[in-house]
Amino acid sequence: MAKVNFLFTIYFFLTSQCLGLSLDEAVKLTLKNNFEIQSAELDRINQRFAVKVSQDQFKWQNGITGESTLLDASESNVVSSSSSITPESSIQSAYGTRLSFEPHLHWDDGFQPEIVLEQHLIRGTNPNVNLAELRNAIDQNKIDKLNYKHTISQAISDTLIAYVDILTTKRKVSAIKRTMTVNRNNLDATKIKFKFGETSQTELVNNRIALSESLSSLSNAEAEFESNTNTLLDLLDIKRTDITVTDSLASIRNRFKIPTEIEVLRALLENNIDYQSLKITAHKNQRTLLKVKDDLKPDLTLTGTTNPTDPSDSRLSIHLDVPIHDINREQSVVNAKVDIQKNEADIKRKEIELTNHARNLVQELIYLDKSIQAQEKQVKMRVDLLQKNQLRFNNGFISTFEFTEQINKKEEAVDELNNSITTFASKLINLYNEMGLTLEQWHVNLPKDF
Repeated sequence: MAKVNFLFTIYFFLTSQCLGLSLDEAVKLTLKNNFEIQSAELDRINQRFAVKVSQDQFKWQNGITGESTLLDASESNVVSSSSSITPESSIQSAYGTRLSFEPHLHWDDGFQPEIVLEQHLIRGTNPNVNLAELRNAIDQNKIDKLNYKHTISQAISDTLIAYVDILTTKRKVSAIKRTMTVNRNNLDATKIKFKFGETSQTELVNNRIALSESLSSLSNAEAEFESNTNTLLDLLDIKRTDITVTDSLASIRNRFKIPTEIEVLRALLENNIDYQSLKITAHKNQRTLLKVKDDLKPDLTLTGTTNPTDPSDSRLSIHLDVPIHDINREQSVVNAKVDIQKNEADIKRKEIELTNHARNLVQELIYLDKSIQAQEKQVKMRVDLLQKNQLRFNNGFISTFEFTEQINKKEEAVDELNNSITTFASKLINLYNEMGLTLEQWHVNLPKDF
């Protein structure tokens, strides 16, 4: 019985205690539980296999077919049958060569093997044309990899921002509680003064209003804190609602540094999915142009067939197809050239956009960092001034209205600072995400064949 009670005590302790959650632990839970990441991992299975399918076209293709025919000639009362099995093995090269081996096996005629060699001599001999499908698949796999990394990076960034939002509202709740304590103490002191006729009814009412406003602000801040907590829990897929974030805004700020404009631009050009998609589209367009130009060439194909068991049973054939003023194929060439020109313009436009974006991001962060430093000084000055005026208020040198106004100004300065820090942290988190540095920053190592 004692053992059961002991186990129940441990269970109650584990289920009732608040979950302390550091930023690193939040990231680990995101990697483990996030649905978007799990879905992206499943997508990568299909995407990797698509590359294997394209690679397989230049490997040996093997198969077997069978056929059996039963013929009933009713008038002559003769029943005849014919059966055959044909294994087939073939391979093609990037230079327009196809080799196939078909060892036909007939029940009546016996073993009749056949080797067929087909070689394109003009059209279809350029490996850059014949390998286009495979190279397009490899390029698409690069984009798929970028999308996969971005999915993980975005999930981590969303978690970080949700974590920062909790810290911000947590500081906001603490600040309001401190204000409430001051207002409550002021109200108690004012009640005593009013009792002895040392202050007016208006002062007493103003103190009660100040305390009531603090209670209302606290209720709103706690609701915001609960909402931000639930957002983080949803991202982490955690059912329990009692969590305590253990990192601070200061520690989060120390994890990031403002990169230079050149660093940002270099990283954006390398990791921006839209830009990389345009670059890969440029490669595809060039391959398409090669293909449609190749289609304008004459098709001269040499085909040789031989029977290994009977070399005299060999054949050689030549096929020639010359397109003459094929307007559809010529239109395909024009379309391909236009697509290339449009893509080049899109790439230049995107490079300008990313260059301006990098400059704006860095400048915005620099200005915001300077603003935070100024706001920190302002908050310190407000706190020092409030401490000095506390004594003046206690001695009746300033009114409740004046003292409450100074409290509100201090809290406004604190709120402004917290909002600036939150904005600064969120922008840095998003910037690292855009630059493709989030996984590296949080030591997320993907397998080589991801």
